[in-house]
Amino acid sequence: MSTLSRWSRRRFHFIAGLGWLGAAAVLLGGCAHRPQGGEEPARVNVYRAQPPPFLTGPAGALLTNGAPYSARVTASSPALGKPASGQLLARGAQLVFAPDPEETSARTPEGGFSFIWDVAQGRGYVLSEALQGYARLPELAHPIRLLTTVQPGSSRKMEAQETELARAEVEMTGGAAAVFEVWQTITRPPVPVEISSLTNTSVLRLSRVRREDPGPAAFRPPSDFTDYPYPEAMVDELATRQRMRMLRHE
Repeated sequence: MSTLSRWSRRRFHFIAGLGWLGAAAVLLGGCAHRPQGGEEPARVNVYRAQPPPFLTGPAGALLTNGAPYSARVTASSPALGKPASGQLLARGAQLVFAPDPEETSARTPEGGFSFIWDVAQGRGYVLSEALQGYARLPELAHPIRLLTTVQPGSSRKMEAQETELARAEVEMTGGAAAVFEVWQTITRPPVPVEISSLTNTSVLRLSRVRREDPGPAAFRPPSDFTDYPYPEAMVDELATRQRMRMLRHE
């Protein structure tokens, strides 16, 4: 079954959970809960519903183009520790990221978070499969200038596609800027296959790229999801549910 059909069939419910590391953590270590009787402390997950930086930062501008597509994305940087990967959907200026379920199930048994992000507006939503709910994320900086220059004579086959090298400069509201090297498909409009930051050592790799339209519904919270007032309310409810389960098993 294609990525597109999975998303359409389950209306964005198809992947639960997101375990993110470092400064962009969605799941962090844990605090200790000590049961009665002097037993060893149990672990209580600490959730933070923050979108990954490749959605909200300058790299997000390079993931959007005129043609919708789906892809598998892997992000690596010193801040993330181990690479993080998942499913990416793009349509115009909008992105959706949902992590690999096998990566998150061990860390977040309740299910974690997926993200919808409008790159042009610098705003979006966090969604929780476990809660069947969503919350609007605080607005962040968004791109105001993107300059891409293709390097003459560059050619490389990546992911069974012919690609070319481009240099991209992204300026954000607030004055932040970043420079990237981008291997992108020669097919127009281009889709990035590898994005390497020249500002830091972050790298994004896209594979299994499909030029398919997920449809506008994939970039909206499902109508039957509960609208939480803010992301922290979802975090609190997940933590409360976990504590209640632990108390029932004591």
